[in-house]
Amino acid sequence: MASDDEEELCHSPQDSEPEDDDGSLRPMSYAFCLSKNYVQNWSNRAASRELYQNWKDGILTSFHLTQRDFLPEIEDTRNEIQIRLYHPHCTPSGARKLLGYILYKKRYGSIEMSNFQARLTSHDLDFGGTTKKDKNRLLAGEHGEGLKIAALVLRRKGFRVQLMASKFSFNFGFRGKCQSRIYCKLTPISPSTLPKKKENCQRNYVLGSSVNLISDPSKDVTVHITKGQGADGVKITPDEFKDWMRVVLDLNMPPAGYIIQTEHGDLILDRDRYKNQMYLKDILLSRPGSEGRKYRHGYNFLRGETDRERQSLASQEEEALIASKIWASAIRLQKKYIVARYTALLRDNWGCADVFRADKVVAKDTAIAIWEYLLTQGRGKFYYGLGEKEMNYETIVTGLRRKPVGLSKVLWDILRKYTLARTPDEERIHVFETSQLSTLQPNHFMRHIKRALAGYLALHPQTRDVTVKYVAGGNCDVNVLFNPP
Repeated sequence: MASDDEEELCHSPQDSEPEDDDGSLRPMSYAFCLSKNYVQNWSNRAASRELYQNWKDGILTSFHLTQRDFLPEIEDTRNEIQIRLYHPHCTPSGARKLLGYILYKKRYGSIEMSNFQARLTSHDLDFGGTTKKDKNRLLAGEHGEGLKIAALVLRRKGFRVQLMASKFSFNFGFRGKCQSRIYCKLTPISPSTLPKKKENCQRNYVLGSSVNLISDPSKDVTVHITKGQGADGVKITPDEFKDWMRVVLDLNMPPAGYIIQTEHGDLILDRDRYKNQMYLKDILLSRPGSEGRKYRHGYNFLRGETDRERQSLASQEEEALIASKIWASAIRLQKKYIVARYTALLRDNWGCADVFRADKVVAKDTAIAIWEYLLTQGRGKFYYGLGEKEMNYETIVTGLRRKPVGLSKVLWDILRKYTLARTPDEERIHVFETSQLSTLQPNHFMRHIKRALAGYLALHPQTRDVTVKYVAGGNCDVNVLFNPP
């Protein structure tokens, strides 16, 4: 961890020219009060995650898209990997409008990420200056520092990091004693170069499947990651780039039959590849689960806030609630198949993160679906809570004439919370109360019993008006039930 001094986030006044409140750019060197060793535990993969998140958030903001509109297309050729993002709706002529791209060149080991119709200001160099928190809850960015820290990490690892935006070039590097402090140098792009770039970039915004991807530095924001200078400079290998792609669900989607998309997020059923993987707005979290619990399925939450390291959700309670809502929506969409899976988790794997705090957060309609499913799993069963003191096997077997089947405490508590399951004694009473009226034709003995009982009840003022019903009794051992008025 960095020291308190190293964590102070600022720019150095002797190295930077005064900036206007409007955030206009000018040639300058912007120094961050961050040590080269800040966030030492961050990997290249973590840095690429932040760059992708900024790229995606930029496109969502510029073109007013939702998370569900964001459907990148991937093309892997001999020389490069193209990731293109088109507008979800075609133009009136039926053409497709390109909104941004990621281009990996295998020969050079370089990445180019461009989101169109975007700009940067001097405020964007401030830590927290680019935060999206409370601005748009659809965006993944929260803390306003990911892009800058990603640049620090990648420069430290031997890559060159350059941004092109708002007619300026942003170059990140280290300087100071022992080259230990990161800074960003802003340089205007040559006026003679801009028209040529614009001309080359007559991107048509209408492109085919395999295209030359070009950005306009006067209109777009583009990040270049290339091999650093000197002996320490490194390239991005194809395997490393594909590993970076795995931190993003957009670029690593399971087959359609293994994911259920809901209004709260996605349930990923492919346990071989996605077990214990959690994404927030399609970005992989490095430490999913609450209190050390592991997930047995994969999840993509569309809401939530992370800790600063983007390791897990900031609130365990929120995490449990969203997970339960995803299951509830999935059950409504594919009831029979999904409710069986969810019931199995609650019954046999109740310690996993998938059902953490389920007894507190599962909604009534989900509980009803679970109970209805249990009732279909063979006739003659009686469900009871394992470890409950009120459970009497003899009552279940002889009194109710059913087979005892135990349920986990968490599942039992959910069913009891919504008065769906009953104890053996409660069930005996319920069966007797709801049994049909007797249809037997009365004989002399029955008439004598009925007359005698009526006489006894008439002897006391409190029982004089009691109504007597003769019922079939159901399949239980109760003979008489008295419900006082």
